[in-house]
Formats: sequence, structure tokens, C-alpha cells
Amino acid sequence: MCPTTGLRIESHNREPKRRTKRKRSRQRPEQAQMIGKVIQGIYRVVATIGEGGMSSIYEAEDLRRGRRVALKVLHPALADDAEAVARLRQEATVVATIGHQNVCEIFDMGQIEDGSHFLVMERLIGESLADRIKEAGSLDFRELGPLVRQILAALEAAHDKGILHRDLKPANVMVGPYGEVVLMDWGVAKPIGETDLPPDDTLEDPPPNESATRKRLVQTAASSLIGTPAYMSPEQARSSADLDARSDLYSACVVFHELQTTRHYLDDVHNVPAMLLAVMQRELPGTANVGAWTNTHQGVPPAEYVHFIRHGMQKDPAKRWPSAQAMIDELQGALDGNIRVQCPMTFTKRMTREAGRFVDHSPRLAVTTFAIGGALSL
Repeated sequence: MCPTTGLRIESHNREPKRRTKRKRSRQRPEQAQMIGKVIQGIYRVVATIGEGGMSSIYEAEDLRRGRRVALKVLHPALADDAEAVARLRQEATVVATIGHQNVCEIFDMGQIEDGSHFLVMERLIGESLADRIKEAGSLDFRELGPLVRQILAALEAAHDKGILHRDLKPANVMVGPYGEVVLMDWGVAKPIGETDLPPDDTLEDPPPNESATRKRLVQTAASSLIGTPAYMSPEQARSSADLDARSDLYSACVVFHELQTTRHYLDDVHNVPAMLLAVMQRELPGTANVGAWTNTHQGVPPAEYVHFIRHGMQKDPAKRWPSAQAMIDELQGALDGNIRVQCPMTFTKRMTREAGRFVDHSPRLAVTTFAIGGALSL
């Protein structure tokens, strides 16, 4: 998936064990004409990365600094579309305001000779979380906590500046070769409490060769809804005007759930109206329903992760985590072994952890205690 759009692209410089064959998408005539062009005497276009309903993404060389960048170029037909141009500019402003290592950086913006508007962005190397989910065998429960923690760090930085992402999904998260995470596509982000730009009546082009159900799960709606239906919070699905940070946090937990199970929790829903209804009404099963949480490649995820996700996906925002930082603290505690007791499994893990600490801190007393306990059991 491409930087900042979530569109289908060729993935470069992956780790060898995750490399898969991908079909090259056909270039549009205007895309082929862009190759070799030098924009504003600075950016020489060298390749097409991907494209969608409103923009194309190119790899380019910054001739001033000798580095590779990504160009997001609105289609020429949208050169005079005030809303499309406003969203592009708003994306640049939002990203500059956040200024965080886990947010895709934007360096410049301008216009091409044909009137098309463009952004100059960080050229990211790696693969999207959507790709990792499709390559389910590459997922490792031990990796997921640190990955989600970085997503939450990006959201915390945005929310601290009063900005909502509103379209968090696996396709909009890039993972680099060293496990670094970058949250992309801030095109529908907006300041909390401000009136949104008026929506148009189109849907973003879905990825090619996807099933009808999956297309509906990953499309970004741009009609009366802003965001991707399958990853919306209940209040976002209702088109509520007073969204706050907890809406993004719900979406983050939907992504975490999909990473854990390698399937979307609404994978049986086939159309947008039914999906929106399910988002508003369907509850996640608890830890007792093992089948609902089983990952066919690795089994059942850690119980503390299940409780973490369920807490973040409460239908009532007041019952969710209050902030991304609160989620980071809880997740870090689980990663460090400080597991809260919430079920028999977490109780067992917590007691095992405490027993280990007891042995580490008081080895002689531990030996004596265990010896006495063993003798009494005879």
C-alpha cells in the first residue's frame, strides 16, 4: 500500500522472508507521460507507485537534496475542484502540525504546469499492515504489541494537537524493515470540534482483484460518511458531528483485533448499510469464546490482548480508554508482564509472574516455602 493513501502499490525492499510476487498495475497514459518529467525544476519523476480515484502516487528524485520522495498528484480533472484541493492542503497542514516520527512527513506542495496540485512526501520503504494480514503466516503475537504501541503514539501526538485521523485501517499503516511504524493518509483528518469540509458523492476506487465483500470493508466513503465503514466507531457510523479522540481509539482496536485474528470482525457482512448497523450494534465475544479469537497460524492470542481490545471497542465511548496514552500505559504494562487480573487466564499469568518475582527477590525463602508446601502435600 502506498504512503498517505492506502492505495495498491508495488512493495519495495521488503525483508526476503515476506517477499511475494505482485502483478504490476497498468499505467494510465497520463501516468506514463509523467515518467522523466521534472516538476518545478526540483522533482524528477522516476516511477509510478500507485493510483486511486482522486490521485496518483509517484516516486521522484529531489534534485536539490539527492533523496527519493513520493509525490501525491491530484488527477488533472480535479485541478479546479475546490474540495479536493482543500483536502490536499489540509492534509499538509495537519501533518505539519503533528510533527511526529510515527506520522508520514510532508516536505512540500505546489502545482504542475497542467494545473494539478501535488504534495511531496516521505518515501516509505516497507509493507502495510494490510499486506501483513494477507500474509498471515508472518504475523507474530510478540510483534503486535510494539506495532500497536507505535500506532497509538502517532494518535496521541495527533490528539494532543486536537486532530482526529478518522480513517485508521491496516492499509494506512506502513511497517518498515526494522519494525518502525508510520501512520499515513491524513486526507480526511480534521481538528476536533471544527466543521468538516462538505463531502462529495463518490467512493474511493477499491483495490483491484478483491472480493465484493472485502471491497466494501476497505473502501473509504466520501458521501454522507467520512472514513472507512468497516473501521468506523459506532458514533462515526452514525455520522455524529461531535467525534473525539475515542473514535480513533476504537478504530485502532479494530485494527489490533484484525492483526490478532487475521480476519475482520465483520467479515460476514456484505454491504455498507448492514456493516454500519453491525458497527453500531455487534459486540465482540469474550475470552471464553475461543473460536472467535483463534488465529489459524498461531492459536489464541494472549488473554490480556483480548481484554485490551474489547475495552477499546465498547459501543459507549464513555466506557472506552479515555486517551491513547492510557492505552499505551496499559499495553506497556502487559508487555512488561504487569498483567491486570480480568479472567482465570490473566489471573494465572499474573500469579506465575508474581511467583517468579518472589523467587528472584527471595531465593532462600522461596526454596523453604516450596519445600514446606511439598512436604505438606505428601
